[in-house]
Amino acid sequence: MKLSRINYSTAMFFGISSLVLNLILGIFQWVAKDLLVSQGIIFNPLQSLVYVPLISGIVIWILFVIGIWIYNFLAMNGFPISWEVSKK
Repeated sequence: MKLSRINYSTAMFFGISSLVLNLILGIFQWVAKDLLVSQGIIFNPLQSLVYVPLISGIVIWILFVIGIWIYNFLAMNGFPISWEVSKK
């Protein structure tokens, strides 16, 4: 079995997953904001709940699109991933 092309919707899955996981992390930071402030860590709710999840989701999506594009380009030129084992 050869994997000669990867669908670009895979990148959307990882981008949304990154967004959701960073949003959950922002919520944990929001819950523990008093502890963070007591430790001298500045907590900005807008940054933790909006900017970081959106930027990380977009960056992960772009990186996966570039990676899929590179793989699809290489697979078209004869270098696909193969799970076939040839016995000689």
